[in-house]
Amino acid sequence: MPMQPGVHPEPALGVGLTAGEVAVLNEQIAYDNKVDEPQDFLPSDPDPSRMYKVRELDGQWTLRNRFTIENLGDCRWYITDDGVFYAIRIQK
Repeated sequence: MPMQPGVHPEPALGVGLTAGEVAVLNEQIAYDNKVDEPQDFLPSDPDPSRMYKVRELDGQWTLRNRFTIENLGDCRWYITDDGVFYAIRIQK
């Protein structure tokens, strides 16, 4: 079966996209689905008084309640391998 220029035959014929074409397709899918955009996540316990460890800007660790952490505006939540949440203050 003759192939027309710029047209790929069906993948069922054993000929598919090149590695570069797959990479471009994957990047487009990632962009369309906002894969590379940061996402926020929070502890599931909504209690504003619950205390969490916070790494401060100077590297020291403190305990702060969730209300304070969320209202500082410069904290990002993290989770340990054991499922424990903590926050790190980020310089802006």
